[in-house]
Amino acid sequence: MAEEVFDSTWFHLVSSTESSPATGIKINLEGTAGNKFYEAQSTFRFTDQTASKNANLSNLIVSSGQKDEENPENSTYKTYNLTPTFEKDTLNYEITLLEYQDNLDITAITEDSKATLKLKLPKRDENGELCYEADGTTLLYEEKELVSNTPLAVTINELGKEDTKLTIIVTAEDGRTTKQYSITIKRPYATIKGNIYTEPTASTTGKYIADILLYKTEETRKTIQWDDAINSDMTATADSLHEELLTIPEVVKQKTQEDGNFEIKVIPGEYDLLINKQGYIDYIHIQITLQESQIKQLGQIELIAGDVNKDGVVEILDKVLITKQNGTNSSSPDFSVECDLNDDGKVEILDKTIVTKNNGQRRKIINEKGGNT
Repeated sequence: MAEEVFDSTWFHLVSSTESSPATGIKINLEGTAGNKFYEAQSTFRFTDQTASKNANLSNLIVSSGQKDEENPENSTYKTYNLTPTFEKDTLNYEITLLEYQDNLDITAITEDSKATLKLKLPKRDENGELCYEADGTTLLYEEKELVSNTPLAVTINELGKEDTKLTIIVTAEDGRTTKQYSITIKRPYATIKGNIYTEPTASTTGKYIADILLYKTEETRKTIQWDDAINSDMTATADSLHEELLTIPEVVKQKTQEDGNFEIKVIPGEYDLLINKQGYIDYIHIQITLQESQIKQLGQIELIAGDVNKDGVVEILDKVLITKQNGTNSSSPDFSVECDLNDDGKVEILDKTIVTKNNGQRRKIINEKGGNT
């Protein structure tokens, strides 16, 4: 075996007083010259049948996306740098993930084709949630079979959760020699916090619920000219900004809690924020720049009711829409939830009164780098 020390413990010489063995070999145990070493003149070859002890990896790849060999321009495949760079005798690695990825592919390649692999990873329940021990803080782990040079999809822990720790266990052909390679996937993050208030629901449901949508600033700029949008708001001109924002892929979308509180974990970067509630003027906050570990407090945000058609202004057209819905409720086939401004399950004179009260109110875009507009 190349580059391995011969292990003589695998071989045993047994003495015998009988005639020479079938192999033609006779062992001299007395050490005298009169004893013949060989009873027959034959050629013999010892073959090493010991199992390999090679538990090395020849490569370890972390990737995402799919390759498109026919149309490379459509390929989404990419690999992530290990720190340090992979070497078969280096056992511990880290990756800093600065992307919104839920899954990564792990590909381990054994140096010896007869070695076997297992992957130890955080255990998840049937809903995909992390499993913990009875103390509620210690993660449980499980092992999965891993095939050499075959990617295995692994779910990465959410932003704000523990680092994702993976262990590749290599077992050599001999079944006894093992080697463990570990990968720690770190996800730096920042936090945005705030609270919304909607006056019309305070006396009905007592709940303040809206959708929080977060966009990368670089993405919204491809669709929206913020200077134009800001100038439109200053003149109270109706526009289609709301619909334009909804066409842009968001990086985070979640609802506030019933008490209006919200907390978003995000990768450090620059973002635009939309708080959207049906029948209410949008709250838009742009160019929010976040550093790792930073907590951005937006404080309490009051949403203004009455923008039924979401054109950025509360005006007579909104009152007309509510008037058409007057008398309907959540059981009516033509019920429009955006006209039910106090969330009491019906459209009535009170909703029209709210629009009258807020008539003339318009959307304001808060520019993190330029103040309120």
